[in-house]
Amino acid sequence: MVILAALLALGALLAGCGGGEEAEEEPPSPPAPATGAETEPAGEVVYRIMGGIDGRDDELVVQPDGSARGTLFGAEVEGVVTADELAEIYRLLDESGLFTENAEFLGDVVDDVHNEISYRGVTVSTDSSAAPDELLPAIARLDDTLDALAS
Repeated sequence: MVILAALLALGALLAGCGGGEEAEEEPPSPPAPATGAETEPAGEVVYRIMGGIDGRDDELVVQPDGSARGTLFGAEVEGVVTADELAEIYRLLDESGLFTENAEFLGDVVDDVHNEISYRGVTVSTDSSAAPDELLPAIARLDDTLDALAS
């Protein structure tokens, strides 16, 4: 009986000192994605609006530092895009999933407005009647940015 008690005590001692199975360590979780001003710049964004009934030839160029310039209905505009606004533009363009290779989406509407976006070395162009749904939020945001520079 003493031997049995000694063996049980030794077993408990070994289990408490790591003599049993070791718990597997979980790998560290990846860092949370950066947001706002912490977002790493993705480069220059060039947005052009051409054609339509008005014969538009407008442009917005946003630099990684937030400086922006362009033309809207023939008037030159310039200003600064905040870090949060720039992060949103980058996010919307990235989320579209379209900026992996040059692409063109053409419609068959006469006097259609043609949009062209250059980002990360890739150019995606589309007629407004054929714009992919996943690109529409980015186009709307870029339109708003250009309008804000003009006001």
